[in-house]
Parts: sequence; structure tokens; C-alpha cells
Amino acid sequence: MHIFILLNSRTSSLQHNAAFAIYGIADNHENLVEILGHGVVHSLKKGDFRGQASKDCAMKTMKRLEEKVQLPSVMIRLCHMLTSALPNTKWNIAASLAHLVSHAHLQKFFLHNNGLDTLVSTMLTTGNMEQIQICANALVAVARKS
Repeated sequence: MHIFILLNSRTSSLQHNAAFAIYGIADNHENLVEILGHGVVHSLKKGDFRGQASKDCAMKTMKRLEEKVQLPSVMIRLCHMLTSALPNTKWNIAASLAHLVSHAHLQKFFLHNNGLDTLVSTMLTTGNMEQIQICANALVAVARKS
């Protein structure tokens, strides 16, 4: 089973183990594109965790992701993915970045590298209400930071 899927498990021990594993994986900046591309930030933000330890681990993971996306080498890879990845990966990355990047980097990701276009076009073309909600929440996050 994919470790990212375990975040949404109904079993608190599975949730905690997944959150802890992702926290460790996120320490290596080379794993960030994969983490963001699979929509892990949405699961962490949703916060449907059963135990306090899982909630704490999810918060620490989000903090680690926020720190790592500021690294120049990570920014370059993420910008490349926003313009060249498959649509599902692009919208996951754009929606994740909306919650992770600082005000200083909004233009880089959302104006110059199609982040806004990706979120809006996903909302207009998908029939999936969960995707629409995630993209809408991401657009709100970008608006609040700008």
C-alpha cells in the first residue's frame, strides 16, 4: 500500500506511522517533488487524524515542507514541474505550494510558472468536487498571502 494513502486511514497507528515516515522522507529535499505531486499536503491540511501524536507529526511535517520549498534547488525543480508535469501532478504541486510558500515567492510559482492557471483550469475542467475544493482553498491561500 502506498504510504501516502495511509495518512487517510481510519486506524490511528497507521496514520501516525505514515505521518512519521513522511516527516522523515521530507528531510531529504530530493523527495519534495514526489511528496507534493502526490497531494500529501492536502491530507496533512485536512487534519482528519485520530491521535494527538499524529496531529503533532502532521504539523511538524508541514513546517518541514515549508522550510524545504524555500531551497533554491527545490524551487527550480518545482517550477519545472509546474510547467511540464502531467496535469494531476501539476495541480497537486500548485495547490500544495499555495499553503507552503512565503509571500516573497508567490509570483515565481503562481504568475511566472503557471500555478494560478493550473489551479483555475483544474477547477473548470474537472468533475471531481474534492479537486475543485482543494483548488479553491489553494486560491484562497494565495489571495491571503498576496
